[in-house]
Amino acid sequence: MKFTSNKYFTVLLILWTIIFSSCRKLTDEKYLSEGIIEFKIEYPQSEENSLLVGLLPDKLKVKFKDDKVALDMTGGMGMFRIIMISNPETETAAQMVKMLNKKFAIEFSKEEVDKLFEGQFEIKNIEFINGQDSIIAGYNCKKAIAHCIVPNKSYTIYYTEDFNIKNPNWASPYKEIQGMLMDYHIKLYNIEMHLTHPVVIKEDVDDSLFVLPKDYKIISKEEMDNLLLNFN
Repeated sequence: MKFTSNKYFTVLLILWTIIFSSCRKLTDEKYLSEGIIEFKIEYPQSEENSLLVGLLPDKLKVKFKDDKVALDMTGGMGMFRIIMISNPETETAAQMVKMLNKKFAIEFSKEEVDKLFEGQFEIKNIEFINGQDSIIAGYNCKKAIAHCIVPNKSYTIYYTEDFNIKNPNWASPYKEIQGMLMDYHIKLYNIEMHLTHPVVIKEDVDDSLFVLPKDYKIISKEEMDNLLLNFN
């Protein structure tokens, strides 16, 4: 069979398209493997207490790189900062709290992470909804409904698979969802939060963010719970 120049050009065009598409998926802003997602935090159960809401964090920054994730929020007019870091490769996590000039931290194994939200936010099952996608922050997001045991409610959530990151939710109650959460609810230390209106920022993230600093005092979970519950 004679291989004409037109056929040769067609084959080259197809190969170039495949290669370009593969590279684009790893570098395009819609397939980020490193960056920041900044959420607005709403407090559905605390709207009547404007003083309390005024002290609570109003933004959550989700920083990610090499499949590692760090949740970072500041409240109390800058008096306290909470950072939660997780590494799916080592299946470990840590929570850091800075209150004025005091720094405390707690480290979690996989078994401890699995129990982290017991009695606070426990999901019975997640119902994935087909055909009701939504565009959020420029990303195609799929819809799901989280049916919870604690609290006894159901929440609509949205997530996207348009990030180059694996298991971003393994250290949260939403571990069943493989994509990046873009609109969801969570409850921690007796406070329910709605994470919404995300803004995605393409930015380099420092590796040191995912390492527990040595100047933090390691305390027990009970001590950390008392610290944050008494603050609220």
